[in-house]
Amino acid sequence: MNLLVAHSILRRLILFLFACALALPIWAQPPCDDDDDQISGTLTYSGPVCSGGTVTISITLDDDDDDDELYDVTYSIGGNSFFLDNISGLYTVNHTVTTTVTATLISIYDNEDDCLNTINSSILIVVFPQPAPVITNITQPGCGQANGSITANASGGTPPYQYSLDGFNFQSSGTFLNLSPGSYTVTIRDANSCSTSQSGIGLSGANAPFLTISNTTQPACGQANGSIAANASGGTPPYQYSLNGGNFQSSGIFTNLPVGSYTVSVRDANACQDSQTGIQLNDSGAIVLAVTASTPAGCEQANGSLTLSATGGTPPYQYSINGVNFQSGNIFPNLSSGNYQLTVRDAAGCTDVLAFEVGNTSGQLQSATVAEAMVTECPGELTLVSGNLPPGVTGVWSATTAGVVFETPNSAQTVVRANIPGVYQLTWTLSAPGCAAYSSAQVTLIVPVPPAADDDGPEQATNGQTLGIQTASNDNFDEGAVFTLLSQPTSGIASINAATGEIEYTANSGSTSYDTISYVLCAPLCNGQLCDTASVFIQHIEEDCSLEAEDNVLPEGITPNGDGFNDRLHFVVIDESTCPFNYAQSELIIYNRWGDRVFEASPYDNNWDGDNLPHGVYYYVLKVHLQQEFVKFGNVTIFRN
Repeated sequence: MNLLVAHSILRRLILFLFACALALPIWAQPPCDDDDDQISGTLTYSGPVCSGGTVTISITLDDDDDDDELYDVTYSIGGNSFFLDNISGLYTVNHTVTTTVTATLISIYDNEDDCLNTINSSILIVVFPQPAPVITNITQPGCGQANGSITANASGGTPPYQYSLDGFNFQSSGTFLNLSPGSYTVTIRDANSCSTSQSGIGLSGANAPFLTISNTTQPACGQANGSIAANASGGTPPYQYSLNGGNFQSSGIFTNLPVGSYTVSVRDANACQDSQTGIQLNDSGAIVLAVTASTPAGCEQANGSLTLSATGGTPPYQYSINGVNFQSGNIFPNLSSGNYQLTVRDAAGCTDVLAFEVGNTSGQLQSATVAEAMVTECPGELTLVSGNLPPGVTGVWSATTAGVVFETPNSAQTVVRANIPGVYQLTWTLSAPGCAAYSSAQVTLIVPVPPAADDDGPEQATNGQTLGIQTASNDNFDEGAVFTLLSQPTSGIASINAATGEIEYTANSGSTSYDTISYVLCAPLCNGQLCDTASVFIQHIEEDCSLEAEDNVLPEGITPNGDGFNDRLHFVVIDESTCPFNYAQSELIIYNRWGDRVFEASPYDNNWDGDNLPHGVYYYVLKVHLQQEFVKFGNVTIFRN
């Protein structure tokens, strides 16, 4: 081993043991005597020093000859020893301290002269306690604005304190205002410049709503009929809206607004607000109506016209010549002469009215008139119709259908005849020079249709029975016709409803054979000149011949064995001797159970005995053809021994 290296290692070991034991080494190095270079050293530190902070200790070495030799230094801090190798001049070391400690420069070893200087020079490093921040209040910012706050107080350390949010700018107050949402760090610095920070202080505020104006309707006609529609987004629903700082409402629509400037505000559930100002409503301007062209009427005809135009207001426009019926077109043809109240209406409902007269190029021509608007032509009468005939004017009568004859059609008064019953329209037409057929008037000519009354019956009646007979069912007549009895029947009492023609007939007791009721049917016009007569025939029958009697007994079976009893199918109501009228109108059909027709007779003589037919059930249809047909369905059984 190199002797120089070995010597250095040994030396350093001795110095280390010396520093650790703070006693004389086992192998003591010789002290530096007067002949050797004398070495001095001092310790200093920069302050103040805060607990948990770093202290910088300066070690200053000085020898007599100023030849900057290299030295090994042993020092201690708070009882802990440290060794520095090959230093000279000024040297600094850093240490973390938490409490006040003593730093000692123990020794300096001269590497060149191989001697040791014991120094044992100490200094007291004063360590100040750190202040601690305490967050006492946080106010969250609202509505997305910079209105939050943080309040901090200090404990420990040395007052007075200063506070900072960015670590650079300090203030004496621990309250920080006008803060936006975000994460903050509060730093506290005391009188000794000791500082401590607390980070991660979060401020989170609700977003403010955002207001938009979705629609405006301008007021029109000088009225308070404008509107503003606003919508909100963002923030926290539900929203409320206010106009010009007034009361809030749930709807964003404000109506019935006059011209002006408006401010709309919205407020959400967190009372955050947003506003839109300077919303201007302007009047769309008054609407003005004008007549741009007109054509006067001529010959008392509806052949005039008007052309209208409008300005201002809110298009599109609608026009009217009576203030009631409006149209989008501005031209009105086929107008008669006279005064008109012209009206224009715009999309906002504003109107303008203009009075205008449509002239007459033919002067004052009198209109056609008739003496009677309706006349009736009755048998044997002459029908006179009359119209006016102003001076200088000619006239003519005409009819819309054929069959009408005017005796003098060019006379204002003339006789008219119609050969066929009906309703006719007669026209009196006036013409003037240059104005053919300029005016006309109508007369309705009624030629009544004579009523037609038809006979009824025979109706069957038993002794003392009361019948209701509908005579009008087969009569032809106009509304308002009148029914009247001509005479009373001989075997009963009758009355008639004059409006409906229904006859009520009660047969006398003991009446037999036939009875007759006669009536007359007259049209409502012509004072009884248009009439017709008819009769109702009544057949008096025994009660056994009554087809509708509830106690009618109909046969249900026959026993054709030749014993003279129940050999034939017999119906009392059509017996030829007792009910001859029913018998004459009778008809009988018999079917077997398969629907085959096995017998038929008209009239039926009550003589069917089921000849050559086997025992069994058969089905019959009995008809009596009276005014109202009588039909009876039944079955009969043939019994054979």
